Amino acid sequence: MSTLDFYNKNAKNYFDTTVNLDMTKQYRMFLKYLPKTGTILDFGCGSGRDTLNFKNQGYEVVAIDGSEELCKLAREYTQLDVKCMDFSQLCDISKYDGVWACSSLLHVKRNELLGILKKIRISLKEDGVLYTCFKDGNGEEIKSDGRFFTYLSKDMFEDLSTHADLKLIEFNQNIVTSNYNNGVVWNNFVLKRK
Repeated sequence: MSTLDFYNKNAKNYFDTTVNLDMTKQYRMFLKYLPKTGTILDFGCGSGRDTLNFKNQGYEVVAIDGSEELCKLAREYTQLDVKCMDFSQLCDISKYDGVWACSSLLHVKRNELLGILKKIRISLKEDGVLYTCFKDGNGEEIKSDGRFFTYLSKDMFEDLSTHADLKLIEFNQNIVTSNYNNGVVWNNFVLKRK
């Protein structure tokens, strides 16, 4: 089973366990760098939780995900046209004030991550920012459920993002204390287009 197979087969359960997670701190970390009526790309929107939050705050939101089943649930939840596409298909140029890639880029293989970050950079407006997060660590793993993960420390990701002409402007860590990913240390990054 692949990562997308997992999310397609477990879409309803994943939706139910993630749609109500409190992301207030991460939202604040990201949105303070955006204009109040900015445009956001939710890059790997999953349940649509963050898309709906941004929409309700008045942002123009474009949402994509690779899982067709999650896209269906997110469309219903957000009442927006969520596009099903692979990250490598991103081809927008200077379109977004912000790209929100919450718990999504960690499914990209390390050797493909720089290319995706470069696509994100190109999609950002001149002062645009990227929020993303990774589980803290080093290396790659395929879990028993078939999902692929890339683990990155702060230093590793900062070095990688520099090669994509992105500058780290804010970083913090948090430990998840919910039923989903309980005890996992997350590295949260906000990067600005150079």
